[in-house]
Amino acid sequence: MLKITMTEGGSQAEGVDIDVDAIHPEKVPTPLPSWRSLGENQTNPNVLVVDDSSSIRKFMQISFEKKGYTVHIATNGQEALDLMKETNFDCVFLDLEMPLMSGFSAATAFREWEGACRGRSRRQPICALSAHSGAKEKDMCEKVGVDFFESKPAMIPGLLRIAELCIRLQTPTAGSRELGSRAAEA
Repeated sequence: MLKITMTEGGSQAEGVDIDVDAIHPEKVPTPLPSWRSLGENQTNPNVLVVDDSSSIRKFMQISFEKKGYTVHIATNGQEALDLMKETNFDCVFLDLEMPLMSGFSAATAFREWEGACRGRSRRQPICALSAHSGAKEKDMCEKVGVDFFESKPAMIPGLLRIAELCIRLQTPTAGSRELGSRAAEA
């Protein structure tokens, strides 16, 4: 069990106990082959979690670490941009609405940098996370090069599925498919 205490507007809410493996079990997607069974990459996959909410960052970090992932954290778009330039992550989970630099701005700046960087071995998969899930947000994500979109509150099994899909699509056995058009598979 994970205990999260959330605050809103300066007042503290009740603690909530959450069983990470039992969140909406009816919504758990059909599992993809685990990253552990993909062969070559025997190291733990790296994910970057970018959100200005400390409770969301902590919840995602604990959930992904429990499944064997190495989790890196950023609290805003600028930190995310700096980290994405330094490291090839298996998947980046990027909140769209953050102070200093939004997720839209970070994704745009990163795709521009990535396009100019010929030494980059592969495209960085990005999954946008937003409480606003209208057509406008999804269209903007597509325009800035975001690969996947998940509405908040996002369920951990769905996010794990996206991370494993990103890993699977980037392995030599996945063929030469591009990530840019894979959002529909998630």
